[in-house]
Amino acid sequence: MKHHLFKLSTHDFEPFWTGKKRFEVIKDDRHFRVEDTVLFREVDIHGDRTGRYVKVVISYKLRMGSNGLAYEFCAIGFTQGITGYDCTNESPDSENDA
Repeated sequence: MKHHLFKLSTHDFEPFWTGKKRFEVIKDDRHFRVEDTVLFREVDIHGDRTGRYVKVVISYKLRMGSNGLAYEFCAIGFTQGITGYDCTNESPDSENDA
């Protein structure tokens, strides 16, 4: 199992935060797998952390080149382990930002 970290603008982050978005179409350069965890961290327009993040577990993957996806892209779904956090100065993981 791998852990992946992504920085998202507030516009892109908000649907994950509210639980409305439970999937992402993304370049599969990290070779995502079911049961990997993904941390979406919100950043402001200057790229600074806002303190909000969502941690999810990948429960489904539509593979590269399937159903009209370009070869280098995949769709990953999150139906389990969706957890949102709001903290001001602490990082949930010690991983480097992507």
